[in-house]
Amino acid sequence: VGVGLVRPIDYGADILATACPYCLEMFEDGLKTKGVTGEEVMRQLELRLDNMVYRSGFAMSRAQARQYVRRGFFTINTKICDIPSARLRAGDILKPVDFEKTSPREGFTLPDWLSANLAEKSIKVERLPLSEDMPADFNVQMIVEFYSR
Repeated sequence: VGVGLVRPIDYGADILATACPYCLEMFEDGLKTKGVTGEEVMRQLELRLDNMVYRSGFAMSRAQARQYVRRGFFTINTKICDIPSARLRAGDILKPVDFEKTSPREGFTLPDWLSANLAEKSIKVERLPLSEDMPADFNVQMIVEFYSR
C-alpha cells in the first residue's frame, strides 16, 4: 500500500454508529425542527423515558433505568409505559407504579427543567431542556457531522 492511499479510520464515528442506533431518527427529526440541529438532538435524548428515570434519581445508571422502564415500573400521565425510547413533553408527569421497588438514589440533584411533587412522589417536566441545561461532557457535534455525510 502506497503512502497516502490508506484512509485513516475514524474510531469516534464508528463508536457513535454502534452506540447510538436511534440517533439517525433523532437527527432527521432535529433537521425538521427550527433551531440548531445538535441542540434538538440533545433535547430529544434528554426527553427519552429511560433518561428521565435516571435524571429523576430513580435509577443508579441509565442501563438500570432502561431495565426499570422495560419492566413497567413507571407511568407517564397515569398510563404504564414500557418503551424506553418514549419521549416526554412539557407537562408530562412521571411516576413510579410501586415506590418501594424504585426508591430515589442518594445525593442526586434534579435538573432545573424538572420539578418534584413529594406528596404524590412524582416528577413533572416543567419545560423543555435548554442548551445550558444539557450535560457538557457529550459531543453532539460529532453525531451531527457523522449523519450529515
